[in-house]
Amino acid sequence: MMKRLGRQWSQLHRLVYVAGILVIIHFLWLVKSDYTEPLMYGTVLVLLLALRLKSIRKLIK
Repeated sequence: MMKRLGRQWSQLHRLVYVAGILVIIHFLWLVKSDYTEPLMYGTVLVLLLALRLKSIRKLIK
């Protein structure tokens, strides 16, 4: 699919990051009393996005 999409693959890839963040924000809006679950998912998302940074990956290795 990457070859098939060509240049648009990177655009799609970046939009997935934005979508993940928007999902967490939407989940926070839906929850009225206990923010524990959306914050847990948000923490996991932030950790996974942080692993995409080269400087963080170097620290882990």
